[in-house]
Amino acid sequence: MSRPEARYLMVLPVPFRPLGRGRFAVESAFAEHLRLLLQSLRPQVERIEVLAPVMDQKSFDALHTSLAELHEERDGVEFTPAYSLPRGTLHHLFALPRLAWMLWRAVGRCGYVHGGPSSLTRPFQNLALLFGWMRRRTTVFVTDIDQRESPRMSLSTGICSYGAYLRAHYVHRPWFVLQLWLAVRLCSTLFLKGRALVADYGRGLSHVHYLLDCAHSRDHVLAADRLAAKCRRIADERRPLRACYFGRLVAYKGVDRMLSAIAIACQGGADITFDVYGAGECEPALRLQVAQLGLEQVVSFHGPKPYGHELFAELEQCDLLLAAGLAQDTPRSAIDAQAAGMGVLAFNTYYYRELQQQGAGVELVQWPDVAALAVALQGLAGHRDRVAALSRRAIEFARHNTQEDWLRLRAQWTLGRSAAAAPAPAAVPSQRT
Repeated sequence: MSRPEARYLMVLPVPFRPLGRGRFAVESAFAEHLRLLLQSLRPQVERIEVLAPVMDQKSFDALHTSLAELHEERDGVEFTPAYSLPRGTLHHLFALPRLAWMLWRAVGRCGYVHGGPSSLTRPFQNLALLFGWMRRRTTVFVTDIDQRESPRMSLSTGICSYGAYLRAHYVHRPWFVLQLWLAVRLCSTLFLKGRALVADYGRGLSHVHYLLDCAHSRDHVLAADRLAAKCRRIADERRPLRACYFGRLVAYKGVDRMLSAIAIACQGGADITFDVYGAGECEPALRLQVAQLGLEQVVSFHGPKPYGHELFAELEQCDLLLAAGLAQDTPRSAIDAQAAGMGVLAFNTYYYRELQQQGAGVELVQWPDVAALAVALQGLAGHRDRVAALSRRAIEFARHNTQEDWLRLRAQWTLGRSAAAAPAPAAVPSQRT
């Protein structure tokens, strides 16, 4: 076993599936992230241990095409099962003493402890960070979404009931805020995905950092000659504007709103197709909606794709990503789309607004106005030069914000390396299309 100071413990709710003999299956982009994270932390860190829930067989069978395999010896990443999925709240509460003992031992064998905010009923990340603080480990707190406005948004769009809203607003929201308040005071380093979180809780403190959680690498970014060919293809009004969505098919992603907007835009004369990449609980309802709207010749479902060059080759053929989130969301797809030379048409939530302010190829419409989304789609379908301009801005943004760039920053902030040798990724000057 590696020296404790050379081991990095990540306690996360990301499920994995053991495959035997030190082999594990996990979401493909996360697998690549772990490889690159370890590379960025070397030589101080020799091994990453991930303590996470175990994926059930049914989920594994449904998602296996979008998973990737890691090997403990080859990749330097090992997984420790925290609990099995799916499990209810009562099971988690009764199992908490056993999980706490497991976390205490895991923290004892690692020099770094990485976690984030937890739910009240499943506080295993909280316990890991608490034990890390008690045992004087380097503690790294990461949150990838600002949930403070999600209860109000979910209520107004009908995703949650009034009772669920009250619980979220008066119980879970204050719990999230308390965790941030404590993390700022107790953790060694914080990475917050959202400038509002950094401003509200970091307040200029040197150990609180803004994080742009990119997954694309430099070789995923569309080359200049292929971007030029793509822009010529976009400009060809003899072909339809090819919009797409890729990600999980769950209610709060608002894919049903995208379909409604597509139908309105097509009725208004726009020549558009819509490709859907992904899987999830809402897929049957979305397929039914396509039939009800008469969009069978417009919408295509492709299922999930593993993260990597195969996915980016598909995305290169698409012109525009739609984003109609009904709650606060910080999806990786928005930045992956930039690397594929694809602009984003999104509801005006804080994440997409921040990306636009940093120069990404993003156009915004009022949240959660389906009619406004349809009008914007019609406008872009009829003015292809605007779509091409979004594509050029997207590529410039992606070149300045690769996963390697941001992991280098994370490593220097985590390990205390000199910042002088590694400047932060530059924002692209913002400009209107």
